[in-house]
Amino acid sequence: MQTAPVNTTFAQPASVLVSPATLYGWVPLTFTIVPGAGGASATFSRGGTTYEAFTNAAGQAASPSFKANGIAGQFTIVATVGYGSPSIPAGSVTFTETN
Repeated sequence: MQTAPVNTTFAQPASVLVSPATLYGWVPLTFTIVPGAGGASATFSRGGTTYEAFTNAAGQAASPSFKANGIAGQFTIVATVGYGSPSIPAGSVTFTETN
């Protein structure tokens, strides 16, 4: 969990590790920003609230930097991985962030 003042960029991107990387290789995943009930949210530096990524050879993937909107409160970033096939099981992790 991170906290950033409204209208500023968070210190770290959201990042995940898919393990074992040697088993799965380059895994596709999606980072999605989900606004909080009060409207707090953020936008990725590349624009929008969804970012498609692939893990690297070590199984790591990260979102671009993201900037808080002008509303104080909590929101989440959900990283969803895999195709849901037997070779790459589907899964997700949720990060709670605060403006």
